Amino acid sequence: RYLHALGLSEARVSLELAEVDEREEAASRGPPDARAAGVLAHAVLEALPLEVLVDEGKVDAAASALLRERGLDPHREDLLRLRAELGAFSRGPLARKMAALGPGRVHRELPFLLRMEDPGGGLRLHLRGQVDLLLEDEDGGVTVVDYKYAERPAAPFQAYAFQLDCYALAARGLVRADVPVRTGLVFLRGGAGETLVRPVQDSASPEGLERRLLEGAMRWRLAAHSGRWEGLPRSACEQMRCGFVARCHPGKSGV
Repeated sequence: RYLHALGLSEARVSLELAEVDEREEAASRGPPDARAAGVLAHAVLEALPLEVLVDEGKVDAAASALLRERGLDPHREDLLRLRAELGAFSRGPLARKMAALGPGRVHRELPFLLRMEDPGGGLRLHLRGQVDLLLEDEDGGVTVVDYKYAERPAAPFQAYAFQLDCYALAARGLVRADVPVRTGLVFLRGGAGETLVRPVQDSASPEGLERRLLEGAMRWRLAAHSGRWEGLPRSACEQMRCGFVARCHPGKSGV
């Protein structure tokens, strides 16, 4: 609701009244939060040819060029860190695997639209998203990989289980019924391009997940109608690393 219906940012915003030279502002501004920095990282990882992904120098040059195109100074401290993290990815095992598999078996930024309908006819749901990376593995299965511009949490699959289940559901619509679908995460901050792969049996069944999605959409519709939005306990929000914790739980940290 905060993000998609109200258009609020996860980042805290401070308002200042000041006259700033537009050229100075363009040179100094940077990504306001991890989400924006993640968009930049995704753009680099999507655009580069696979054989270039394993060349740290070319990855850094491409990242610097993209930052300049967007009016950002690639030598800013936070953007130097972004470039270093992309360099670490280029040296990691996933970049090498992508280059070895080749473009015929590596699929990047795949959009999807899933249509679901309540058996009772009361609700239709469209689930829209984009898979960061789908790999056709050597064993005949596929692995759906999601990039996270974040540091690895203590329980990564618990924090991102629902999102990974949705990607697995989307991937099943792209492959034959007998092809096993795995899901994985790559944490770009503080990592080394290592893929954390979740076993196939840990993924939710397609039927069970569709039911959960429809139930969630129904709760959303009822909340929008009544104006009552029941949230989760703060501990649950912190565990999933929600960026709106301070809005729903404005304790000592404020809003």
